[in-house]
Amino acid sequence: MRKEFIMKFECVSFDIYDTLIGRLYPTEILYKMISEKLKSDAKFQIVDFPIKRVEAEHMLIAQGKRYYSLFDIYSSGAFSNIKDENRHYLIQLEEEFETQNAYPLEEGKRLFKQYKEQGKRIICISDMYLDSRTLKNILNKNGYEPEKIYVSCECNASKRDSTLFKQVLRELGVPARRILHIGDAIRSDIINARKSGIHIHKVSRNGIVSSDEYFQLGFQRFGRLMFEFIKWIHRQSNGRKLIFLTREGVFFQQCFQMIYDDKSYLMAVSRKGIIKGALPVLLNKKRFSEIVSDMSLHLTDTVSDLFRRVGLSIDNYRNELQEAEVSNQEIISKLTLSKLDKLFENNKQKIICELRSDQDMLDKYLKQFVDKSDSVAIVDIGWKGSMQNTLQAFWQTTDGPQDVIGLYFGTTQKENKRGFLFEDEESRAQDTLCFSGLIEILTTPCMGSVTGYRSDGDMAIPVFAEPEFSKESSLHINAVQQGIFEYIRRASYFKDHIDDGLEQEKNRFVRWGCFPTAKDINLLGSLDIYDNDVYLKLIEPITLKDLIQPKEIKRKLLQSKWKTGALKKIFIINLPYNRFINYLRKKRKEIGK
Repeated sequence: MRKEFIMKFECVSFDIYDTLIGRLYPTEILYKMISEKLKSDAKFQIVDFPIKRVEAEHMLIAQGKRYYSLFDIYSSGAFSNIKDENRHYLIQLEEEFETQNAYPLEEGKRLFKQYKEQGKRIICISDMYLDSRTLKNILNKNGYEPEKIYVSCECNASKRDSTLFKQVLRELGVPARRILHIGDAIRSDIINARKSGIHIHKVSRNGIVSSDEYFQLGFQRFGRLMFEFIKWIHRQSNGRKLIFLTREGVFFQQCFQMIYDDKSYLMAVSRKGIIKGALPVLLNKKRFSEIVSDMSLHLTDTVSDLFRRVGLSIDNYRNELQEAEVSNQEIISKLTLSKLDKLFENNKQKIICELRSDQDMLDKYLKQFVDKSDSVAIVDIGWKGSMQNTLQAFWQTTDGPQDVIGLYFGTTQKENKRGFLFEDEESRAQDTLCFSGLIEILTTPCMGSVTGYRSDGDMAIPVFAEPEFSKESSLHINAVQQGIFEYIRRASYFKDHIDDGLEQEKNRFVRWGCFPTAKDINLLGSLDIYDNDVYLKLIEPITLKDLIQPKEIKRKLLQSKWKTGALKKIFIINLPYNRFINYLRKKRKEIGK
């Protein structure tokens, strides 16, 4: 805003909701949480409270009452015959929930601070059933201190018919031309303020909580879902020893510890870190191809890549590979795996000897966390749950815990596993796997992966690789995670309440990943990702030259971990790219590699 324009104002008025204040949960979910609270308090019961709360307000509107308060609402409809003490309790409860449900919006907070620092008189004007005392508490809690609050239910006037603006002008004694009103609603805040001769400034209605787009993404897109995931972990763990697996587990445990005091453990593991130690045990229980089926292979992985993944030096098996007619650079296929099955079976003792020290070190490390008598809940990002499978197979022969479940953000396998977003292979699972790499990278701390373990006195400690992320990607990922932390911090009051709109929120999240905007693709597509010893971008960039090379496009699409985003970036228009990817995945599964 131009300086000369700003200077002519003596007073600046702000709308409150969607201008200065946002809501963590929509009001319909809040009413259901209040209903849940009433049931748990057992003071008195109101059947179908959320419906009756909405109906009471609609009844007042139908009666022509334009300026109503919480007292009016709880004196109307189904609430008209309740005891006064219960009515006051309901009012107090809703005021408390609304106060805890509020958070400051970035644009409004920036403008409020700007005008405050310039010495302008700051007031707030709101069409609202909450009284000025409650609104003052909400505003103060979120960093706002206006001179006065004008609210429709106390002033018996409204912005909707301009009467509240007229009353403010009379009371302030300031000419309309010397007042600037800032709000989001076209009719109430813009048209009617202008009709009253007041200057206007419209803010956006997108709930922006930070000027940092990555922080905003974490808060708005991931915050609510991650908060509910952490609550779900707490309920599902049910007294078990709770163990978070690195790397995503570092972030999940930080979220968990923000709202719960339950004891939990962080176990530093990775597919590469544990497979070396577990392979000698697994080879006595499974064929090598069955072990590989639990590993996430790229379509372009070679025999050399596979040996490196399981911790074996391929140079030690040159003769055996030659005899099996398998080359180092051969792409992994069903035929290749059948040949490797024989190779690994015939050389089992050699492999076990090569990895014996890795097995002993892994066993020593794991026993620092668990013993045979423990009931364990493992927490990880999920999908197939391959690390849990490996750990359980290892523990079965090393006197480890036998009662183990996995708690995952999502899992396609049900045996001893539970999923928050999904726990099957149905449509939500398949759609989520179209952008699983995006979820993984945004919940991964910027640290290196575990490569193995070493002895340190009586302890076994993990050995970490160098962090794989660029400095720029690290900063962006951290900002997303800070946005999630901020949501959880603000929502912690509701940790014991059920989010009745959770299924809709899950569906919105999956739809966002499958149908990304160009803005989100540009924001996130260039983030680094390190997967199975390969450095990639979340969306591998497609050049004009690639467009005439179908094989190159195919290669980059296969490497992209956000496949719906990659296709949207190529074709620009909104299409059901998830269906196409799911179809290809199904066909690949039917025919094998």
